[in-house]
Amino acid sequence: MDLNSAKEMLVEHMESMRNWPRWKSLVAFGFLCIAIGCLLRVPVLNENTLTNLAAQDGRSLFMNYGASPMGANRPPPLAPPPQQGPPAGSKSDYDYMSFRHPPVPQTYRKPPGNFKSYTVDLFSHPKVQDAFRLAKDHVINACYGPYENIDVFINEDLIEKDLLNGKGYNAFGLDCRNELANPLIAFILVMDMYGNIINVHNPPIRAESVVMFSTDTVLFSCIGGRGVYLWNWMTDEVHKMPFVADAHTVQFSYQQNRYFGLYLDDSAADMSRFDPTVAVSYDADTGRLGWQFEPEYSHINWLSVEGKYAYLSLRSYGCLQKVDMETNEVIWTLGGRASTVDIWDINDNYYSPQTKMRNSYKPHATESLFGAWQHQHHFDRLDDRFYGLFDNNVCPHGWCDETGSRMVLLLMDEANLAAAEVFSFDTGDQSRIYGTSILTPSGNVVGNSYHEYVYPSSEDRQYHVNLWEITPDNEIAWRVGIRGMNPWNPDDQQNEYCHAKTPGVEPPTGWLVYDVERFYTSPVVSQPCQTQNMYSGSTAIRFLPFNTIRTTDDLPGAAFLFDAGSQGAPISQTNFMFPRAWVPRPVEVDVPPNKMNSPLDLLIMNGWQEGTPVAVGMVNQLPYCEQIEAMGYRTFV
Repeated sequence: MDLNSAKEMLVEHMESMRNWPRWKSLVAFGFLCIAIGCLLRVPVLNENTLTNLAAQDGRSLFMNYGASPMGANRPPPLAPPPQQGPPAGSKSDYDYMSFRHPPVPQTYRKPPGNFKSYTVDLFSHPKVQDAFRLAKDHVINACYGPYENIDVFINEDLIEKDLLNGKGYNAFGLDCRNELANPLIAFILVMDMYGNIINVHNPPIRAESVVMFSTDTVLFSCIGGRGVYLWNWMTDEVHKMPFVADAHTVQFSYQQNRYFGLYLDDSAADMSRFDPTVAVSYDADTGRLGWQFEPEYSHINWLSVEGKYAYLSLRSYGCLQKVDMETNEVIWTLGGRASTVDIWDINDNYYSPQTKMRNSYKPHATESLFGAWQHQHHFDRLDDRFYGLFDNNVCPHGWCDETGSRMVLLLMDEANLAAAEVFSFDTGDQSRIYGTSILTPSGNVVGNSYHEYVYPSSEDRQYHVNLWEITPDNEIAWRVGIRGMNPWNPDDQQNEYCHAKTPGVEPPTGWLVYDVERFYTSPVVSQPCQTQNMYSGSTAIRFLPFNTIRTTDDLPGAAFLFDAGSQGAPISQTNFMFPRAWVPRPVEVDVPPNKMNSPLDLLIMNGWQEGTPVAVGMVNQLPYCEQIEAMGYRTFV
């Protein structure tokens, strides 16, 4: 697909434009094409550039943005591979037919109300077919099937809420492993909310960290030292980075022009071991190694950065450490045996840094616990108050208790070294590793999980992998379930089996997702409301702007207000910073007194020169901001 064809696909993504006059809904992506001129260095607008844009003819600037919903036609499926029976030479001691598996959990995990459901066939995508045509017989036998293997359940009202363009896309790595947990084949997927596979990339081996570098580019890192890559999902361009990093986590900072990740030492390069211990930075232009830090204990499985501070997720110690990258001083430790922070869990149980034996709140705990979460993944700093993590709930000798793995958000008072869980969703799965908890613009939380056992005959428990979007009230807004073959006998699609090399061990088998990332093709905007500017006293329009992707840094944006009946320049504008991880931050633009009774249009632009137009109407017909806030879409933020 060439660049122009990819851009034409985006003409579908904004339903709100359909009823506008044609002169408003003309689509021209001139600014966007300029921004995509270089894959490596995506230009970011500063405040002066954004202000200068408004000096152009304002209406032509406004008309440059708009689109409608993207779909994907599925090609005919590849002919089924020959049935070869289970792969020969298995060394696993686990006999799935004779092993006594736990009874199937009696669960029902679907959205409430009038949700919609869709089924998608991964194996009908031409790139997936191409990858399997080149694969060896044992890979085809273990991984190719079943057909129609992706189920999607979605409640659109719970997804969109007060967002005017709230239907996003999802990027994640999906890989298949044999009964010994050895990687066989892997893909990076871009999928819409209905399961349509927009594009696929087949990396050399499975990737773990998959994040967005820009609106159209995915940054991912492969295991075993096989490289860090940028993949433009719109043009299919792939660029290998000039450095090699561990697969657990790679982030990019536009403000610092540096990548942050984990040093690939000899043990991490050995695919039989995954224990990176040194956090590092790499120069974006040369790949040269910069800052380095090695914690005293535990391996690192996620890293986030804000300014001069790095935040390291130490999995085996169950904590997040804040580190000053200029001095390598540990500022505080959140969770685990060495915690310096007071913690309250979602049930208001208190965990003091001085208390060492902490399992009194969990009567079914099988061993001593040291905090509200255990062996977490994706412990991520969202802003100066909020943190997200996936609580695997795994102790050194097995599951900590009877509960499942959780998606968790924390609110932290850093000045007083106190933190409290404000969101917790028990997935119902017991995931020994992997998992995500990402805050979305709607106030929902996106994550992923898998269960230790697969029950093919159970409607709710037949999947290898689950993707979730959960509301603050713990309602399921969106679920994606991905089925796979039985690694021990692909012909058997009836009997239950373990989703790991052996029951009770960590290395998983079958299809897996390490983490999932949400993104959008234009800035996301909440329902505008009317308010009074607290400084000038004038009437203003307030809204919540969100960038197309989650970023390491706050990045610049601009809002332009137009008279809908005029072809002229903006009548008002303001510059702002998009919040890095979608924690909402209100923005206001003043309405001139002589435009109070005029229909208005609003344009939100980001630093990649991508814009979202909004037909505001007359300001006195907008809801008051207090009415919007009372609806409680973002109850914990």
